[in-house]
Amino acid sequence: MNMTSFIKQICSLAIFLTTSLLASNSWALTACGSGSYANLKEFSNSGVTFSVEWSVCDVDTLEMKMMGEGVGWIGVGFSESPSMPNTDIVIGGVNSDGSTYLVDTWASGRSTPSVDISQDYTFVSANESAISTTIEFTRLLNTDDTDDYELDGVARYLLWAIGGSDDISYHGSSLRGISLTAIDFSASPVPLPAGLPLLLTALGLLGVVKRKT
Repeated sequence: MNMTSFIKQICSLAIFLTTSLLASNSWALTACGSGSYANLKEFSNSGVTFSVEWSVCDVDTLEMKMMGEGVGWIGVGFSESPSMPNTDIVIGGVNSDGSTYLVDTWASGRSTPSVDISQDYTFVSANESAISTTIEFTRLLNTDDTDDYELDGVARYLLWAIGGSDDISYHGSSLRGISLTAIDFSASPVPLPAGLPLLLTALGLLGVVKRKT
């Protein structure tokens, strides 16, 4: 095999691997229901912990998991400012009989939020243990509902709260928190493709061959 033919084969391999990796990476970003999330935020207040994981799937959908200590309701909210007034909030939990609930609400002040006419959050799963509650749900980044904030490329503060029971009411001062900065929920990092090392090796080999020629 002459050097020209060898270089052509290396170039073909690099192109093939690049195309394959981009295709698989695109799938990873657009497939919902994988059970894995690209982002994680953990919070703590007065010894009470809360975590939120999320990814963007199906191009325009936010997929999120929230987990909080306790067996009452848990909720997350999206806001333009680091305070409760004018907050788009989703609240979920597991009742004592095992039934589940997820409610799309809006808080205009420091009080119990009102239920939205248009319910734009989709329940995925719920689990309650003796010490914690976990809820998974999805929503469009832009629901076209005036009671939901647009999340497509617009950074929002993330608020969280935990209720002492499944009766949705004011959470108190200790069972809540907020992100230090606004978050762009539509910006999910691209997972590192498994075949990337092979591609880099091929490109490196091509560079060595070119220098020798």
